[in-house]
Amino acid sequence: MNESDLGNSLRDYLTTRKYLIVMDDMWRNEAWDRRELGALSQENFSGWECKCCLPRELEELGKKIVANCGGLPLAIVVLGGLLSRKEKTPLSWQKVLDSLTWHLNQGPDSCLGVLALSYNDMPYYLKSCFLYCGLFPEDSEIRTDKLIRLWVAEGFIQRRGEEIAEDVTEDHLQELVHRSMIQVAARSFDGRVMSCRMHDLLRDLAISEAKDTNFFEGYESIDSTSPVSVRRLTIHQGKKTNSKHLHTSRSLRSFICFSVCFQENILRSLHRRVKLLTVLDLERMPISTFPEAIGELIHLKYLCLRGTCIKSLPSSIGRLTNLQTLDFRGTLIEIIPSTIWKLHHLRHLYGHGVVSSQSVIDKCRNGPLSVGHLTNLQSLGLRAGSWCCGEGLGKLIELRELTIAWTEIAQTKNQGFSESVKKLTALQSLCFLRGRLERFPDEIEFYPPNLVSLELECWNIEQDPMVTLEKLPNLRFLRLFHCSSMLKKMVCTSGGFQQLETLKLWNLKELKELIAEEGAMPDLKDLVIDTCPKMKRLSHGLLQRKNLQNLSLYDLSPELMDELSRIEGDLEKICLATSIHGWRRTAS
Repeated sequence: MNESDLGNSLRDYLTTRKYLIVMDDMWRNEAWDRRELGALSQENFSGWECKCCLPRELEELGKKIVANCGGLPLAIVVLGGLLSRKEKTPLSWQKVLDSLTWHLNQGPDSCLGVLALSYNDMPYYLKSCFLYCGLFPEDSEIRTDKLIRLWVAEGFIQRRGEEIAEDVTEDHLQELVHRSMIQVAARSFDGRVMSCRMHDLLRDLAISEAKDTNFFEGYESIDSTSPVSVRRLTIHQGKKTNSKHLHTSRSLRSFICFSVCFQENILRSLHRRVKLLTVLDLERMPISTFPEAIGELIHLKYLCLRGTCIKSLPSSIGRLTNLQTLDFRGTLIEIIPSTIWKLHHLRHLYGHGVVSSQSVIDKCRNGPLSVGHLTNLQSLGLRAGSWCCGEGLGKLIELRELTIAWTEIAQTKNQGFSESVKKLTALQSLCFLRGRLERFPDEIEFYPPNLVSLELECWNIEQDPMVTLEKLPNLRFLRLFHCSSMLKKMVCTSGGFQQLETLKLWNLKELKELIAEEGAMPDLKDLVIDTCPKMKRLSHGLLQRKNLQNLSLYDLSPELMDELSRIEGDLEKICLATSIHGWRRTAS
């Protein structure tokens, strides 16, 4: 069947039916016209008009701007973001309309010109942040925590008084979202942007502007030869490795690789030619060794080895004294050199393995080293060890996020841990993985006052943890999982968990009841209970929380699953959640 026959068959099939046609990747009116659909009219775009109260003269100008967008929704959305930042005066909006009209008369690439209006209107610091998003591959979902740390390392962010650089950067991210220059892909429980995407056409704009200003060079193949003057380089794919473009780019500051064909022989000689490197991102690259000579890249601020096959870090890592972010999660590293405690500028440290003991020679040369030297740390994730004990951890007063994976060795060496955690007054996120302390910390004083997120795995829980946890004033996210205890009942009393929005219980094998009294968890939005095979009782009041949006119930007892199935007919009366998963499935 040829294209014409296929079109006729499709037309005949749809003639008597209702249907929705979605046209994607069509950026020019010529392509639209070829489909004999015609550009969307201004009347069809009434839904795009500004819904706020505007003076009549601005409303008329707004309609003209919409009409001049040629029926392209992306252009309308982006220009809406631009107008929201302009003064609401006829003169200001008329300038936008005049510029728009000029760009639309520039030929087939006029749509890019329309989008460039919004780019040109940005302040200089926001332009750099926008262009940087073009480094990532097409259609990729960008983790915003990574993006923010890259922006900070690149020096795009200017301090605002005493504000933390990452907070200022997050404001820049929100401004790009508000301007519709990037799209939100996912949000966290508290509404913050977890990941984002870049529209194809806006990415084309970023790449075009970046080439004009020599901001970065992006290559689809690693075999490409880059200009000698390139400052930022990204490689997306390729069949073999050619390191010439790295070794000849003496001014290179940033290298971000997405090509799985990257080979570690490039690393062995990288330090000889590219001495000014600031960013080195090799996430998920197929490399197993990291050379000692890497310590000569003393300007490095961002180093990501996440998901590689690296088995050890060289002791020379301690010479990277400007390093702000070091991420080696998901590697095969078991022993971390104690020289890591020399990195006084570290702001984010994520790793796997146990930090080695400091050698006698190093103690004589540098004095005792400990985690207490890293007073700029905001995020810390490591396997537990001696660094958890003593007073060092308690000195990290800037720490916001702490993740600890407990080891068998560390189980008996946590005497000073509780006292240290109490001192972390800036801590917002606390996560304990794979292991258990001698007992569940049931003193409310153990938990920092600003704690927002708490995750506990494999704790020796004998008493109901909700008695303590429901008193945490700012807790919004709670996850308990893999708790192999004899805990059979959890009760959330009236007035408890006043701020909690997300509750996740997973693999609590002995839990039989979850009771929520009236007035408990009033702001609950997301409830997930999974693999609690003995759970027979669940308060219907939990299902009736007025803010509940997502409900997921899996692998509970057959009795409870049957009970939930019987109320399916009264779903709207019993449960107010807008998204429900799993609960209708009868356990086998």
